[in-house]
Amino acid sequence: MAISFDGETWRKASLKYRGNEKYSWVKWHFNREADKGEYTILVRAADSEGNIQPIKPYWNRKGYGYNAVQKIKIQVE
Repeated sequence: MAISFDGETWRKASLKYRGNEKYSWVKWHFNREADKGEYTILVRAADSEGNIQPIKPYWNRKGYGYNAVQKIKIQVE
């Protein structure tokens, strides 16, 4: 699991995986001091073979199999 604030530099986030929750969502954690303002956060995952999610999604009918980097904008006040 990695996180970026510019889309170029990626830093590792801590996974909060529980063995008894197989095939479920995995929580993650990342500490960062932030000044007031608007930020864009990008997150991506990697598998055990080192394959990472692409920045842009690959087209597929009806959107099944969407697997691109997730992006959200936040406002720190």
